[in-house]
Amino acid sequence: MDYQKELKKKILKINRKEDRKIIHVRRVNRVQCQLFADPHVYGFNKKNFEAQTEGDWLLYRGLNLAAHYRGKRFGGWVGPVNYGIRIFGQRIASRGINANIVNIDGINKNLPQGKTRLPRGGFINVAGSKITFGTEDGEEVDFVAHGSYFNAYVRSNVPNVAGICSQQFIRSTFFRNPVVGQVDNIKVGRCPRRAHFRKVCERAGLRGVRLHECVFDRCHGFTRKQERRLIREQKREKKKLDYQEEIFISEE
Repeated sequence: MDYQKELKKKILKINRKEDRKIIHVRRVNRVQCQLFADPHVYGFNKKNFEAQTEGDWLLYRGLNLAAHYRGKRFGGWVGPVNYGIRIFGQRIASRGINANIVNIDGINKNLPQGKTRLPRGGFINVAGSKITFGTEDGEEVDFVAHGSYFNAYVRSNVPNVAGICSQQFIRSTFFRNPVVGQVDNIKVGRCPRRAHFRKVCERAGLRGVRLHECVFDRCHGFTRKQERRLIREQKREKKKLDYQEEIFISEE
């Protein structure tokens, strides 16, 4: 009996040690890509090119991870203001410029600082204004908040990838509905080109409240009228869906 008890203890110890094994990320032969400023791209092929086009784009698609972004026009330049991630079938979207507020499979979550494991595989790591999405296979994407827009950094050792990082401009279908009211209000000193926008608005003869509104709109990349219109459209769509659900339930 004593021998059997000792054997059970040894087996338990071995199992616990195996559970605690750390799977190291394979960093051998990883290529890197950068999307920064308005935005310039340093691709996987180590060439610089421009991606200064408004719209929804596929940044990177590999084995188990895909990264998308939405570019909005800020006066004379375009900035990535929203991102979308698909990792092991899980859908993650940004909720404003705050790095730790995301939407995971339709649920808004306020993530703590540090690493968070995802239920179906992969992880999210929050470090200040930087959020990292990755897999244990070596695919990683960083989004770093800079005032009103994001910079993106991709690291991968997966062959046959697609997206802007591979100099393939593929339209993204991740953002099916326009994201409205998710970008946080920009503080006075946080808008990257606030001084330039102010001069442009002053040249147009605007003063006082109208000048402030003009600068605000240019920093956000769209006017308040457009924002209100989109909010109204989303509310109408939601009412239609709620009404259809009520009919479906009553028929049952």
